[in-house]
Amino acid sequence: KKNKGSVILYFYSINLLPLLYEIEEKKYYEIYGYNLHSWPNYIVWNEDHKNWLKSHVMGNRNYLKANYIPFAGEYKDLENKKKTIVIFDVPPKRPEIYYQLNNPYNIYTLKYCQKFISDILNSIDENLIQQVDLIIKLKRDFYNIDTNYQSFLNKLIENKKLKVLKNIAPESAINIADATISIPFTSPAIYSYSKGIDTIYY
Repeated sequence: KKNKGSVILYFYSINLLPLLYEIEEKKYYEIYGYNLHSWPNYIVWNEDHKNWLKSHVMGNRNYLKANYIPFAGEYKDLENKKKTIVIFDVPPKRPEIYYQLNNPYNIYTLKYCQKFISDILNSIDENLIQQVDLIIKLKRDFYNIDTNYQSFLNKLIENKKLKVLKNIAPESAINIADATISIPFTSPAIYSYSKGIDTIYY
């Protein structure tokens, strides 16, 4: 309010680091252009986010820590009648979408995303599945999602292996969770952690 001419860049998501660089420890190309940024002010999620930006953005910038920044979906008060595990995926997009993005570091392939869900289900005892609600909170609606992934989820829903939430704010799902599981690296994990909810990464 004091500085009417200010420009601030904020991150609605913290899923911005090239994961293959971390996994394979290979040289990678900067596809997001951070070294070209000239914004004077950044709103960051935490100290790690700030330090990562400082190592990639040239010059002196102002950093303001704001923790979790809600931005997507409608907030709803949900109820859970039994223990609830909420799974946050990053659904694979339709192949033509990836061709347009031309991102050489995408790890969210159909095979990888299906394995994420399958490995979770296979790691939970069949008796336990009856005692807990397994809920997958879709990162986005079905519009751009690979149709094979849609079919994969629909079969699991039909077999009552899990429930699906979409078009609501991630906070709505996290607030009823006893634990969350995230495909790395999704922003709701940071929110879960800040709320003291057990959270693990795949």
